Amino acid sequence: MFSRTVPGRACSTPACRLWPTRLRRPNVATLRYQFPYMERGSRRVDSPAVAHAAVRAAVAEARRRLPALPLFAGGRSYGGRMTSQAQAISPLDGVRGLAFVAFPLHRRARPAWSGNGTWRMSPAG
Repeated sequence: MFSRTVPGRACSTPACRLWPTRLRRPNVATLRYQFPYMERGSRRVDSPAVAHAAVRAAVAEARRRLPALPLFAGGRSYGGRMTSQAQAISPLDGVRGLAFVAFPLHRRARPAWSGNGTWRMSPAG
């Protein structure tokens, strides 16, 4: 499953369609989904709790549709960040791995570099 999000842009853009097309192989399926703010047409992103719930709902839907296939979750940009946070809070049911494209490690202008050579990853973002 793959969430491609850039605030204010619909998931119907050519970039959004690129990864599922490139992943098209026998026994590989992709599930694209949008966060509630995108469904509303808003440029303001959802709270982390709402976004994490959307990630979990997409995972559940992917497992329901194709329970025999291994499940990997991920996304581009905000979608990847919300997927990683949801996983960090509580493992996503049945997800074997995470995959990200253009994955921001922190919010804009708020680096999460600890100064001791490691990244601080915070579920609260």
